[in-house]
Amino acid sequence: MRGSLTLITITSGLFLMSSLGIGLLASTIANTQQEAMLTVMMYNLPSIFLSGFFFPLEAMPRFLQLVSYAIPLRIILIVIRALLLKGVGAGAISE
Repeated sequence: MRGSLTLITITSGLFLMSSLGIGLLASTIANTQQEAMLTVMMYNLPSIFLSGFFFPLEAMPRFLQLVSYAIPLRIILIVIRALLLKGVGAGAISE
């Protein structure tokens, strides 16, 4: 681990808040608990595939690359890779 533990904690907290917001949105839209669970699952599967976790973003069509900017998982993966593997600071992440 090369990066700052403080920056990792802050970005993980922001990701957690956005994930909780998505869950609250799903529970607000759904009428039952099963509908809420299905709604979140229908969001999570494309989220994982479009985040660049399994497949490189450069191999995706340009349209899907643009759609993936709306997924919080893509942003947190970029930040965590930069902090943990490269050891960059806050200046490099904010750009």
